[in-house]
Amino acid sequence: MSDTRTPPRIVGCVIAKDEERFLADSLRSMRQICDELILVDTGSHDSTRAIGEQLADQVADFPFSGDFSEARNHALSLVGDADWVFFLDADERLHTGQVEPLREAIETAGPQVGGITLLRYNFFPTGGFYTGRELKVFRSRPQIRYERKINESVKPALARDNWGIVHSSALLTHIGHARPRSERDAKAIRYMSLMHEQLADQPDDAVLTGYIGLNLRLFGRFDEAVQWSEKALGIDGTNPTVWAFHGHVLRAAGKAEEARQAYEKGLSLRPGDASLKNMVGVCQTADGDLDAADRTFAEVIETEPTLLHAVINRGVVAQARGDYAQAEAFFLDAARRFPPFLTEDAVGRLEVDPLHPLYFETVTGYAGLAHHLAFARGCREGWLIPERIDCRAAV
Repeated sequence: MSDTRTPPRIVGCVIAKDEERFLADSLRSMRQICDELILVDTGSHDSTRAIGEQLADQVADFPFSGDFSEARNHALSLVGDADWVFFLDADERLHTGQVEPLREAIETAGPQVGGITLLRYNFFPTGGFYTGRELKVFRSRPQIRYERKINESVKPALARDNWGIVHSSALLTHIGHARPRSERDAKAIRYMSLMHEQLADQPDDAVLTGYIGLNLRLFGRFDEAVQWSEKALGIDGTNPTVWAFHGHVLRAAGKAEEARQAYEKGLSLRPGDASLKNMVGVCQTADGDLDAADRTFAEVIETEPTLLHAVINRGVVAQARGDYAQAEAFFLDAARRFPPFLTEDAVGRLEVDPLHPLYFETVTGYAGLAHHLAFARGCREGWLIPERIDCRAAV
């Protein structure tokens, strides 16, 4: 018997300002799954609006007031008849291979499910990355609206009406960090200002407090970053996310052993958290404990196969051991399953940027999958002879 159910109607929304470099690819990627696209321009001076008029179904103006939720909620007010909303940033895109996993998650969502997350890979120009699970898909309901000026979310609205949130296996690509370093830094400064404004309204927000510490890493202000991270733990020391942030800050500050302990503490509070376990493995790799690291990454993959960077990290371990055939196999597996891992910007290779590698969810010396794949293949085929000093130098 054929399935006669009507597919859910999905409307895609984007708010943007001066995003002409990224917007077209974002909208085209959304068109693969959305029935309608809405762009809200928050005050562009470039061709952002013209791109929206060409590729979106609705384009509206809403001058930015310093409150991201206001702009997003204006977009939601234009949605009309829809079952689900897919809300992306202009510098995010859904790779072709991730359309069906996301569609399946939407079409199989039970009546109690109000939101769906995607694992987002945030790429830097060199191909380095960090990740986060982001709530990008949610039911179209008048009461589901964004809250907070920055780090805005519909999670509080979903919680009030007892909607559940499920994780999809779909991966999302974010290339906003591929901007020139000067733009990245300027954007971070603007966001920091908004975070402090938000914190004035909600001083006991442990996650936001910890997030300020994370951002201070960007400017090399490590002592302050640790202080903010410790302040966040003082607000809520039972929150695994706050412990993850603390681990990131300590790792950036050169306190490797304390960082590993922070990740393990977060893992004890949220057993089975594959992202935290991956960071334990990263610390083990950097410390040269390659056998333990390989076991840890294997456990990550078994627990959550979506975390494909654990496959890359196993490849890094194999590379450090000098097992180049195995390293190449791991790197190829990751590239085939998620081609955006191979993305990098040639001009970005010329930047002097010693701090952003501190964000990577692999060893800080990670040079992008394309580089590591070529290195492993060259060593395996014999036309590249690595200088073997110690295991850590190889990664």
